[in-house]
Amino acid sequence: MDPLTHGLLGGCVAQALYRKKVAGAITVAGALGAMAPDLDVLIHSKSNPLLMYEYHRNFTHSLLFIPVGGLIVGILLWLLWRRRPPLAEMLIAATAGYATHGLLDACTSYGTLLLWPFSMRRISWDAIFIVDPIYSFVLLLGLGISAFKHRGGTAIAALLLATSYLGLGAYQHHQALQLQARLAESRGQRPEKPRVLPGPGPHLLWRSIYLAGGKLVVDALRVGYDGQGQVWPGGSLPYFAVGTITDGLPSGSPLARDLKLFDWFTEGFVARLESTTLDLGDLRFSLLPEGTRPIWGIRVDPQTPDRHVHRLRFPREGSLPFRAVWEMLQGRAPGGQKVSQDDDIKRLMEGPSAARLAPAI
Repeated sequence: MDPLTHGLLGGCVAQALYRKKVAGAITVAGALGAMAPDLDVLIHSKSNPLLMYEYHRNFTHSLLFIPVGGLIVGILLWLLWRRRPPLAEMLIAATAGYATHGLLDACTSYGTLLLWPFSMRRISWDAIFIVDPIYSFVLLLGLGISAFKHRGGTAIAALLLATSYLGLGAYQHHQALQLQARLAESRGQRPEKPRVLPGPGPHLLWRSIYLAGGKLVVDALRVGYDGQGQVWPGGSLPYFAVGTITDGLPSGSPLARDLKLFDWFTEGFVARLESTTLDLGDLRFSLLPEGTRPIWGIRVDPQTPDRHVHRLRFPREGSLPFRAVWEMLQGRAPGGQKVSQDDDIKRLMEGPSAARLAPAI
């Protein structure tokens, strides 16, 4: 999530802990404690373009690191506050705020190493978009009122409402997975690595991606609260298995390590882009929910294993897709096919809407 939302959540948690006497120092400790794990973005290298991806949302976001992070933030803030608030209170507030960071990030789609160092698996529950104004506003309202009244009751209410909102996201995620499975079945496909990633808005718009027939297939799904769905077909790109290159590279070479890191970070959703060079993209994310143009990727030269990959940023084509996304959220974007829970998607595929529903596979 964005740093502001992390700070709001941490501040609300600290206020809830000291609900009968909310002090400004306690709120600040909780907020800054919640924002502190993202200081790992300072770990970067000019010579190694993927180092930042290796260490962002890494050990600073793990459950095991919470007491360490909370201790560091709490002591620093206590000293900056000239030791006026009791040290114990500052430590508790900062640690509580720090504890929220990794868990909230795990609710998004980028993946977080919650179980470091015991597991390097990137945990992502796909329950909320990386920026959600509704979620953030609820926390802002609760934090502001509790700070004004010096009582944490409103912060507790905001936390309950925000948690319920995350629960709605988890339910909608389940519904989107079911719609994705029905869509793949209608195409005669058995999806591997099925994934639905939350899009902007209140848990309505989802980016569907799965592997089938050696290709990564992308669609946009709208899942209404009433169970009604819509599908906007996107397309597909060839899946790229990094082992086809790394097996022939010197063990431990910079290129082999970069490729393994890229595959790990993207959770295997690596697509071969149409290019005269060997360009690979992270197909989990695109500006458009059904888009096959990734946001970022890497350029690989197998002939130079002693060099790092070249990181690519793909500029947007035309204006920002705010209008297209807004129309999808409303269910009014052209090209979408409405599907109810009782509809036979295969029958719809065979009807007049087949051309719109079938991606180029």
